[in-house]
Amino acid sequence: MVGFLVDLYKKSNKGIRLTGFIFIFFFVATLASFASIKTSEYLATNLANKVIASIYNYKKINGQFPSSVDLLNLDKNNN
Repeated sequence: MVGFLVDLYKKSNKGIRLTGFIFIFFFVATLASFASIKTSEYLATNLANKVIASIYNYKKINGQFPSSVDLLNLDKNNN
């Protein structure tokens, strides 16, 4: 990739340079999109794990699973 960038910079033809920059733009945009998707997946998984842990903690304390998610006090447990 570095060699491609150096070669692109040295080219005297403006059309080739513009095409190369467009390619780089879309490549970087794709990487940023992928990173954003992975971050969202991580946050969703993290929240799901907290909910599951809260459910089992509730069962451990009360002897049964909660009848509602509101009983878990997730806001209090996230801190």
